[in-house]
Amino acid sequence: MPAQAHRFLRTGIAALSAAVAAVGCSGTVVSASDASTSATQAMLSVDRTVAAGDPSGSARAHASAYFLRLQAGADPNLAARLVGAAHVLPGVGQCETVGVLSDQAMPLATLGPVDLVDVGEVALEASSIRATFAARAFPDVADLVAGVVYTTRDLAADPLPDHGTYRFRIAGSASIPPVTLEALAPGPARDLLVAGLPLLGEPLAVRRGDLPVRWEPAVGTDLVYIELASMEDGPLDRVRCTFANDGQAVIAASALPRAASQSISIHLVRREGIVAPGLDGGWIRFDLATSGTLRFEGTTP
Repeated sequence: MPAQAHRFLRTGIAALSAAVAAVGCSGTVVSASDASTSATQAMLSVDRTVAAGDPSGSARAHASAYFLRLQAGADPNLAARLVGAAHVLPGVGQCETVGVLSDQAMPLATLGPVDLVDVGEVALEASSIRATFAARAFPDVADLVAGVVYTTRDLAADPLPDHGTYRFRIAGSASIPPVTLEALAPGPARDLLVAGLPLLGEPLAVRRGDLPVRWEPAVGTDLVYIELASMEDGPLDRVRCTFANDGQAVIAASALPRAASQSISIHLVRREGIVAPGLDGGWIRFDLATSGTLRFEGTTP
């Protein structure tokens, strides 16, 4: 199994374990027999990261597909978080440590069981790339989730493009009919400036204090989040901040990790809703990131 798949499954296990711990024994999970009707949601994701200054040689990308059968009235966003189909982000204009975001309790008693349904072969077409997804069994934890998820195999040597039309071709099964879903990738952040300096391949030396970030807004992007993480020995200190896609943001000095050497990644996120026969909703989400390295000098005023 490719390293990306191992990381993917570990993320799902961690999300479920945290969810069970947060709920404890206070809630009652609704059984499948209690649900009079159900809804099927498709949640498709493309994640792509490039290093600043090396947009082609450093590109790494993967895609995943979840087809969730939920109890009627269940919150699809909560279900997406439960199975690891969506990132947990702070509110717009806010910053939080990743640990705090991951520890947020989820009201699983209102969700009921989640079935990850088999939809036959899933393939992705984008530019000249065609990738067939691998179907993998999702770990069944506490009888909350069961079924399969679909992920691309290792695409490090032939990454997915950062813009243009993506087509997800679903062969179909007893669960849903054959269907093709399309969405447009908006491209990554461009003309990046951090503390007034261009983010390039070399580490960027900046003064410690409030950190301004500027970028060229990409049409169709819903929001931007910025992640900073320590690159030194010791516990990983990681912070996420969410902003509107208006081309500029300021991260308060008090929100920054303490390490002198930090990674920074600027993510443009676009999410398109799905309307298709056999599906009751869902989305195709693009998370397109540009990463670099910061070296902080001086102290916070």
